[in-house]
Amino acid sequence: MVTLGAGALANHDWPDRVRAGEPLDDLDPGVVFAPDASLSDPEVPSDD
Repeated sequence: MVTLGAGALANHDWPDRVRAGEPLDDLDPGVVFAPDASLSDPEVPSDD
């Protein structure tokens, strides 16, 4: 399960790649597990 999980995380289109015989990307934890969030000014909590 870990191998499938890592492969699926690294390749969002994993089933299509396997079906087409295309190579899979290696898991890059720095990209996959990096926070990806941005807040606009109205969304930032104030100290009030």
